[in-house]
Amino acid sequence: MFAVAITLLILNVQVPHVQEQAGVSNTLVRALLDEWPNYLVYVISFLTVGITWINHHQMFRYISHADHGLLVCNTLLLLLITTIPFPTALMSEYIAQPADAPVVAFVYGLLFLLLSLAFNLLWWYGITRGLMKGLPKFSPGQIGMRYVFGPIMYGGAMLLSFANAWISLTIYVVMAIFYLLPNSIRLKPSAIIKR
Repeated sequence: MFAVAITLLILNVQVPHVQEQAGVSNTLVRALLDEWPNYLVYVISFLTVGITWINHHQMFRYISHADHGLLVCNTLLLLLITTIPFPTALMSEYIAQPADAPVVAFVYGLLFLLLSLAFNLLWWYGITRGLMKGLPKFSPGQIGMRYVFGPIMYGGAMLLSFANAWISLTIYVVMAIFYLLPNSIRLKPSAIIKR
């Protein structure tokens, strides 16, 4: 699912079409440069899917067994992952249009908010049901606090989208960079937790 979502994202980045204009040089270069919002949104979405995949992979290394509830939580997360290409395309198409930018920034952030809530649900379900074993260096609460940060930031960025869509987009970039950092930088180590 993660690979499919990542692959579909590139379909939003289209080859620009230029028409020859007398006396105008570098029209293709200009057309490529004008597409920069598409490139930026593609990178943010790609990183978000990739980071979710990395964290998902790490989480499932510590899940000793699954029950029906965990599978339902995971299915919800995968549903949201496969939805990312839609708001990415929407954002790419309309972010440069002042009247539509707040709406698309809000919709883009809404998906990221739902995705982060689904990830939190999956994490806390696994912890509270005793499905996680041998979490190294960090307590479940410390790791969980890292995940709680996402919904707060995405929710704030959504609200800011109506004041300034570009501020929201900046927050989405910052969140991607934040979650790219290894756990050792974002969390203070504690004793190894064994359950």
